[in-house]
Amino acid sequence: MRRVVCALLVLCVFAPGTFAETVAKPAPTVRAHRVVEPIGIDGRLEEEVYQTTPPIRDFVQQEPDESKPATEKTDAWIFFDQDHLYISARNFETHPDRRVANQMRRDTGQLRQNDTFGVLLDTFHDKRNGYIFYAHAIGGLADSQVNDKGPPNADWNTVWDVRTANFDGGWTIEMAIPFKSLRYQPGANQTWGINLRAWCGGRTNGRLWRKDLGR
Repeated sequence: MRRVVCALLVLCVFAPGTFAETVAKPAPTVRAHRVVEPIGIDGRLEEEVYQTTPPIRDFVQQEPDESKPATEKTDAWIFFDQDHLYISARNFETHPDRRVANQMRRDTGQLRQNDTFGVLLDTFHDKRNGYIFYAHAIGGLADSQVNDKGPPNADWNTVWDVRTANFDGGWTIEMAIPFKSLRYQPGANQTWGINLRAWCGGRTNGRLWRKDLGR
């Protein structure tokens, strides 16, 4: 599959740690915003679209107080053009000096103990298979395939780009994932599942965007 040429809709179907958990509330929707010009991946979030597009907010905790409002703020955006899906975030930190980012080997398990931002994509919207992409504030990254039958396959590596930057009060991240690096159903109109996660590895506080999204 090379590209999505129409509006990309994403439907959040993942719960923390499992494909099986369902959510009883009706599923509100979020739409990935199409951009005419490719986003320059430098981690700085300086393009005009970040000023004109409302961010995704209302993250909740995964740990230690599951489903309660996150103790740190995260703003996130989802964009796309004909070749790439873009995932971006501004991660606010009350204590930037406590940030943990010291693992640079790709896909190392220790990366989960760092402060990271990531996305899980269910491109077939089947609650069974997906892809995980995440990175920390100085660019250490990981990607893997997931399914409902076993642990993530960290041996899976694909082509994507990620850049990060600092700002006064936190750090920012931009990911560019080529559509050709993913598998999904044919067709111009797409409905995918998504989870966004900001993890404070040194403070045991995970920010998770887990509201249902749909049409």
